[in-house]
Amino acid sequence: MERVPYHFGEQRADVLLGPIRAAVAELEERSQHFLDRMPLASPDDVARLRAATEALAAARRELASVVGAAGETEGDAQPRASVAPENAAADGRKRVLITGAGGRIGTDLAERLRDRYQLRLQYRRSVPDRPPVDDWVQADIARMEEIAPAMDGIDAVIHLAGEPSVRAPWERVRDANIVGTYNVFEAARQAGVRKVVFASTNHVMGMYDREHQWPVYSSQPVRPDSLYGVSKAFGEALGRHYVDMYGLAVVCLRIGWFHDRPRDEIGRWMWLSPRDCAQVVWRAIEAELGFGTFYAISGNGGRHWDITDTIQRLGYRPEDDAERHFAEAGDRGD
Repeated sequence: MERVPYHFGEQRADVLLGPIRAAVAELEERSQHFLDRMPLASPDDVARLRAATEALAAARRELASVVGAAGETEGDAQPRASVAPENAAADGRKRVLITGAGGRIGTDLAERLRDRYQLRLQYRRSVPDRPPVDDWVQADIARMEEIAPAMDGIDAVIHLAGEPSVRAPWERVRDANIVGTYNVFEAARQAGVRKVVFASTNHVMGMYDREHQWPVYSSQPVRPDSLYGVSKAFGEALGRHYVDMYGLAVVCLRIGWFHDRPRDEIGRWMWLSPRDCAQVVWRAIEAELGFGTFYAISGNGGRHWDITDTIQRLGYRPEDDAERHFAEAGDRGD
């Protein structure tokens, strides 16, 4: 059987390299977390870890350039939307838009929430060959004219789209997380959307972590550890503004580390399991409150962030605990 060569421009470089790029970015973030927050034994250890972090950053940049260069040859050949029939919400379920549906969290939430809600998924550049629902749009949130039509008929928005890297330069943070977040809130307001669940981050309070000033409560003053953290603090403040000025309901979730399992010491503090993530998101959608900012992590026995208000005000009941996971792994000899 003849082997057909893979052409990045024609067959989409992101399909092949996207998962590799995401894995490299995750490893880069983990190594940077260790540099920032874990006491290392010696200067040599610090130097080795810094060198590894820099190598991962270089690999991520190279992968991004390859995907970007291939994307320039693809033109506008991809379809921009596939919209479900008008009576798709006739079963009474809420219509919910997930922005950033191509990311790790968005992909998982789409699978876990598609039976609970009538979903519409927003993708920026890459659309899966088989999206989990028929109702999807391809749009850049940094362009109001592209994201505004996605709000039509929507009851609630789960806003995940944006630049996720704590190492990202200002230009990327500005376009995706400042301009893009404003566009999402404003487009939602104009369309009459009733609620936005905004995916914030632990990095809004990251300097408390770096200085080991634990526990951290959601009510404390923000202390971002990066431009990424600053942009998410902006999103929280913008959400408050839209509540006060326009009556939009907004829930901000400061998301920890989303993984299938906790992988290291930092996971003891900040792990958010996929099923707990889905639960805290749907509870945020259903909660009868105008505004709130909450930590979104699993019920980890070693957590450094308080989730009391998440439990009391959202009704969140975490099912997973990093400590239990490590104990079970130890019993198995993993």
